[in-house]
Amino acid sequence: THSMGNSNGGMHKYTDLSEKYLMYQGGFIWDYIDQGILTKDIYGKEYIAFGGDFGDRPTDYNFCTNGIVYADRKVSPKMQEVKYNYQSFMVNVEETSAVIKNNNLFIDMSKYKLKYSLLKNGEVKEEGYL
Repeated sequence: THSMGNSNGGMHKYTDLSEKYLMYQGGFIWDYIDQGILTKDIYGKEYIAFGGDFGDRPTDYNFCTNGIVYADRKVSPKMQEVKYNYQSFMVNVEETSAVIKNNNLFIDMSKYKLKYSLLKNGEVKEEGYL
């Protein structure tokens, strides 16, 4: 997916295909990290510069900061969508039941302790562990 702006270009459309086609590979991300250069301003203070910050115009100013991780290695808001699409468990909640699917290839669910809470009108009626 192209991680441009504040989205990942409908990433779920690609990761959902892995459910339908077991040999499908998808959800590749372009770009993982912003492409910046650590430099100093005229006062010696460090900052992360991008294309065009050096008096040049190498781009149309749209393709420098597209990563799900900023150049200083902090995560961008786009990471939330990536984490959701790559999550290990999917929970399908219906009116009277819930089905948990383990998407891990090499770890079964016995490695996890899952806590649940059953609420009615915001009040906890039952809780426990699976």
